[in-house]
Amino acid sequence: MASRIGRTLLRQRLGLEGEHEARIVRRGTHFLHLENWFALHRLIRVALALTGLLRRGRRNVLGIRCRRNDVWLPRLASVFDGYTMLQLSDLHLDMSEAHLDCLIESVRGLAHDVCVLTGDFRFSTFGPYAPALDALGRLRPHLGGSVYAVLGNHDTIRMVPGMEALGIAVLMNESVRIDRAGAESAARGFLSGMRKARDLSRAAKIEEILLVYLPFWRVEATVAGWLFGRVRKDKDETKPDEHYVFESMHWNDAAVDVTEFGVHRIVVSRQDLLPFDSQALHAEAMVFEPSESRTAALDEAQTHFVRRARQAAAQRSTSYENIQLLRPEFALVYFPVWIGRYSYRNRTYQVVVDGASGRVMYGKAPGNTLYRAAVLVGGMLLGAFMAIDLPAICFWLGIQAGDDAEGIFVLGVGLLIAGFVLIGKAYTSFRYGEEYEFNQGKKKKGEALLDVGKMSKQIEELSSWLDQ
Repeated sequence: MASRIGRTLLRQRLGLEGEHEARIVRRGTHFLHLENWFALHRLIRVALALTGLLRRGRRNVLGIRCRRNDVWLPRLASVFDGYTMLQLSDLHLDMSEAHLDCLIESVRGLAHDVCVLTGDFRFSTFGPYAPALDALGRLRPHLGGSVYAVLGNHDTIRMVPGMEALGIAVLMNESVRIDRAGAESAARGFLSGMRKARDLSRAAKIEEILLVYLPFWRVEATVAGWLFGRVRKDKDETKPDEHYVFESMHWNDAAVDVTEFGVHRIVVSRQDLLPFDSQALHAEAMVFEPSESRTAALDEAQTHFVRRARQAAAQRSTSYENIQLLRPEFALVYFPVWIGRYSYRNRTYQVVVDGASGRVMYGKAPGNTLYRAAVLVGGMLLGAFMAIDLPAICFWLGIQAGDDAEGIFVLGVGLLIAGFVLIGKAYTSFRYGEEYEFNQGKKKKGEALLDVGKMSKQIEELSSWLDQ
């Protein structure tokens, strides 16, 4: 917190809280203070019970009402049309268990885009605050979207770490800019496409969009060294090779479990990096802290750099290598992503949008049944044609060609393999296409429906076998 509000202000706040508590608790000072004159509490309770007002007061406390206010702003962006904010104030959560149960029941099921908690979470202005945090922990799962809070005069600044651990962004002389127009536009764009349910873009309802910062380890270094080995000379021979490496490389990986978000790597250059500002980040969104080891990240980065150097050398065998990382720079990057959740036919799906570029990074959607059927039928027909008809023609031409038929036979076998692969791909697409999943970092360079490189290698091995 010192990095957010400054050490001086933090000490002042803690000092004022300490003085306030001392004035109330210390004997001989403020003897008639309502919070330390416990006999008065009992006297008031008895008086209210005798007049019949105690039961009425309890009934009023438990009779929580939700009041809706419509705010019209002429210059508000259209994306915020219908934007709903849920405000809860003066909760005094540790006052009564029955009060907390009624509060949870009142907010459960309320549709809202963002929730703001405007102070006074505990009943007293001094003393323990753990019961209030425990009660807040029970309430938090029933609050949707982003949740922001400010402290009231009943609250202590010592509550802030516990509140933020519950996923509540506490603003301390801070403000938050809600900029979700681009994220919502990208999320809606994801809902269209022939591989997804035909009525998805019309029937889907975006329930919430919230901004989070995910931590990523980033390592950048100059990779230098030599690799000595052998490379292919021709079909049957190899020759000695010395490969020199001197290249600037960078690597990044998630520093926290991101299985829920489906984003394991990011694309970010040095020019895009900004100085870390803890105060601004925590004020703007929910911030996840790293849980993965820094040492493990460095080891994984080095393994990645060495593998890239070996791939660049393209040696069939390596007898000696010496690869070093020069001037490695290690950084923890907090990357912004928008998490959008939408509902479709009583099911909930998620879309993750890059907070820097506005592109969809990950998303799930219900599949298109007609598209799946078309892929299955078309893939089966084309695969059968490639696996049966074309090889049959090749084999017939090979028989007619006599001694010069080797290449034609190899082509026929290759088409046979490709046809069966295509049939398998078509079936897989139909079998597992009930839910469409997009992952920006999942598809690797060179991937295709048919692995041409692997197929060429298999045909080459088959040709060598025929020569024997």
